[in-house]
Amino acid sequence: MNTNQTAILNNRAALKSAAKEFLIIFSGALFIAITAHIRVPLPFSPVPVTMQTFSIFILGAFLGRKAFFCALLYLMGGTIGLPIFAGAMLFGPTGGYLLAFPFAAFAVGYISEKEWKNSFLKYFVAILFAEIIIFTAGLLWLGRFVGFNSVLHLGLYPFVLGEIFKVFLTASILPQLMKYRKK
Repeated sequence: MNTNQTAILNNRAALKSAAKEFLIIFSGALFIAITAHIRVPLPFSPVPVTMQTFSIFILGAFLGRKAFFCALLYLMGGTIGLPIFAGAMLFGPTGGYLLAFPFAAFAVGYISEKEWKNSFLKYFVAILFAEIIIFTAGLLWLGRFVGFNSVLHLGLYPFVLGEIFKVFLTASILPQLMKYRKK
């Protein structure tokens, strides 16, 4: 095989690998978009209850730090007008929560990639850290719209029980699900 043939084969392999990575990232962004539409609007808050955070946690565990790009692609899609946000706008009251998604996904991914035992505690810590990222950014952003005196009542307290449930549910099922993940 000559040098040109080797270069062509290497280029094909690189293109195939890049296409596979894009498909994984696109599928992750689609998963976030689908879970965004599993939502319960709250009449007293501009922030709905959604399953987006669940998808961020799952993607972070399965894809590692690549989940950052899934969340980023999701945000890009919503920013250009695709109807994928949960009735929200990136620069509206819920924008801070949305903007935190890539960083939360990265945090779960980073901790998941560590060579710790595949356990409830590992995922509990990772997901709890991601929740802190999401709520910190979300509350700081929301405060600009509803006032900082009301921000905890509108953007945190109504969600605490649901988020605790999601953290425990996700941290409980991930050790079992991760046994099926291809490395």
